[in-house]
Amino acid sequence: MVQEYSPKIIGFCCHWCSSAGADLAGAMRLQYPPNIRIIQVPCTGRIASEGPKFAAVAQEMTERAYRLGPNPVKRKVRSAWLALQPASSVAA
Repeated sequence: MVQEYSPKIIGFCCHWCSSAGADLAGAMRLQYPPNIRIIQVPCTGRIASEGPKFAAVAQEMTERAYRLGPNPVKRKVRSAWLALQPASSVAA
């Protein structure tokens, strides 16, 4: 027996806007596909207002990226980078 194709759809909905719309649709008993899964995310407008936190997280992630180095898939670039690093500072 062949099972009918039913895609899984993920909706990333703003906590302040589109999630409220999804809640209202349910309260109004409006029909929408049952294979939609909603993930609430903070609105980017709300994140732009936390300047100090944004700067701190951006700094932390940048430092982490530098410590990790180039993508291992790019072997030539990674090998050249590893050759320049002190043995004690290279992540395994």
